[in-house]
Amino acid sequence: MQSPVAIQSKKATFDVSLLQFGFKGFSELVQANMTMKNNGHTVQVDIVDTSLRTHGGGVTGGYKPVQFHFHWGADNTKGSEHVIDDHHYPMEMHIVHYSDRFQKIEDAIDKPDGLLVLGFFFEIGRHNIHFEEVFNYLENVAHKDDTTEIPPVIMERLVPIDLVHYYRYRGSLTTPPCYESVVWTVFTQPITNF
Repeated sequence: MQSPVAIQSKKATFDVSLLQFGFKGFSELVQANMTMKNNGHTVQVDIVDTSLRTHGGGVTGGYKPVQFHFHWGADNTKGSEHVIDDHHYPMEMHIVHYSDRFQKIEDAIDKPDGLLVLGFFFEIGRHNIHFEEVFNYLENVAHKDDTTEIPPVIMERLVPIDLVHYYRYRGSLTTPPCYESVVWTVFTQPITNF
């Protein structure tokens, strides 16, 4: 129940109840406030006042995204928190949601299935214009506690096309307080960038 984990594909089992996800508002430019901040261990983009929702994928009810953040390493051979078949990716993005059964994330953070995190790996490859909308602001948050407002982004452009193939497990937040309240979904198709 503690995350992240090293996934071994040969040990994974197929579950027919894990269908494709549905996303409300991910394909349009929503009028959401987005704030990028350096919290001392990662760069995080908070999504405020939005009607975005995620549903399906074998989870009960809807989940509201509240932020996405990145984990990367000192070089291109490591950086991702999760590992698949002993392979580390240079970077991993997490989109953090809380169950819409709750009024705010603070109410859901320590409840069973209170959180849903969608994990996406990055690989080195072609230039990805969609991430420019986010990464162009990194220089504004070079130091711990730096924050900057960024224009809203179309969330669908930040994720890969294949949202059907993924690993699912029940785990925890990867940073303190490490509550074991997360439904983890780690997608197999990497995002190409850099």
